[in-house]
Amino acid sequence: MSNRTSISTKPFSLDEKIDFFTELGTYVKASIPLSTALTKIIKNSNNPKIKKSASSILKYIDKGENFSASILRFEHILGSAYCNLLSIGNDIGEIPQIIQGILDTLKKQRSIKRSIIKSCTYPIILFIVFCICAAALIFIIVPKVSAQAELMTGEIPLTLKIISKGWFIILLLIVFGVFSGIKAIKYSLKNKSIFSIPIIGKTVKTYNIALFFRIFSLAYTVGIPVTNAYPLASKAVINNYIKNRLLLNSSMLLSGETLSETFRSTDLLSSQEISKIEAGEMAGNLEDIFKEICDDINERLETTISAALSVVEPFFIFIVGILICIFGFIILGPANPFNYL
Repeated sequence: MSNRTSISTKPFSLDEKIDFFTELGTYVKASIPLSTALTKIIKNSNNPKIKKSASSILKYIDKGENFSASILRFEHILGSAYCNLLSIGNDIGEIPQIIQGILDTLKKQRSIKRSIIKSCTYPIILFIVFCICAAALIFIIVPKVSAQAELMTGEIPLTLKIISKGWFIILLLIVFGVFSGIKAIKYSLKNKSIFSIPIIGKTVKTYNIALFFRIFSLAYTVGIPVTNAYPLASKAVINNYIKNRLLLNSSMLLSGETLSETFRSTDLLSSQEISKIEAGEMAGNLEDIFKEICDDINERLETTISAALSVVEPFFIFIVGILICIFGFIILGPANPFNYL
């Protein structure tokens, strides 16, 4: 029977993961035993979900299960790659370095997330202002314009009738469109379809490759064999297409293929990066090569993110502009008194 028993606690958000690993790392760095560290987290943490998870882990440890086995029960909460890293790190005595590496990875993700949110702030504010103006048009301007049009022509234009009588349906369509768009974006981020979008696709690919190499480099640095580190890091990747490409080729390592040939078969790395890995295998300094590749990918990631964010803001402004033009035409076009002369 598998020891990965289902735990009722919901998955941690990115910030909750950072808080959990920060608290755990603080005690572990002070050479405090993991069971004592978990007890301290239960006592001092302000987050109920973190308290509950720490309590659950400690419960299994108190039953005689070691930390390496207990933490694997929480893959759906903390992430499969991170739980496996903690489990292996505990077995080989590298928990402090593992936790610090996980924290660095999570904080990098949070930094990227905040950059995206910051870039989208202005378009979102613009969209909110548009919604307020649209509401004012529907409930204040449209009734007055409709009355004027009826007085001059004896009838209300069809478009104004639709707005005045069917505004609720229009609102539902807008809300449905927004939520459908958000859902479509989330779906695309995890699938191959995102790569067909210029700039955005390249950014998503670079982000996932960077995430893979941060985990892979960390695992290799603390002594985890390549055959274990490769599939472990693959599980941390968010995009399903890239994850499957990596996992599909992990069997090549088990059959004796070199790491450079395995990466070459994925078609995910550049020829320069594969050449570096091949040289590292020949020279026996893969650890330095992985760090160099991580730095190169992170630098490229920052560049692609900046390029992508420079496109996102004008794109949203363009969409809002189209909506304003549509409303302006619907309201002012048929209602313009000169159209009835």
